Amino acid sequence: MSCEKMRFAFLVSQMLGYQIPNLFRTPESFVEFEKALKLLKANGFEGVELNLNLDDDTLLARIDVALEKSELKLAAVGTGMLYALDKLSFTDSNPTKRSEAVSKVTKLIRFASKHQAILIIGLVRGIESFDNEENVAALRKCLTTCDAEASGCNVKIALEAINRYETKSLNTA
Repeated sequence: MSCEKMRFAFLVSQMLGYQIPNLFRTPESFVEFEKALKLLKANGFEGVELNLNLDDDTLLARIDVALEKSELKLAAVGTGMLYALDKLSFTDSNPTKRSEAVSKVTKLIRFASKHQAILIIGLVRGIESFDNEENVAALRKCLTTCDAEASGCNVKIALEAINRYETKSLNTA
């Protein structure tokens, strides 16, 4: 089995990297996404990172088609938009919101698996302090669930290094 290494990938998202407003929310944003992929390919990039908050199979399938057409690989799937746009996190005091966060992340793990991509856990882990034992327990439970899904799908999880100004949990000081 050969192991193909990707050399360069670039982020396409609503807020960072190559920015597309309302990414994957409007037909026009898909046109812009396809243009972005063409531009990345033309400039020597081999892959793309997508920061997603989707769990819609139809939209994910459209992303699959666009990636295949562009001949770019999906390098990584970020989860920060789940927090930034949907306010979902693993340390939310509401168990229903924590469960929804885990459900969406596990869906993204399965999407990443189809592309042999890494899944990045960023702000979805929460911004709350670890002074509260309940936050630690909630984070541990959510991460354990996601890790089990990722292991079953052969997906690597990366914990994003985030500074102390953005989160009080698992930060880089």
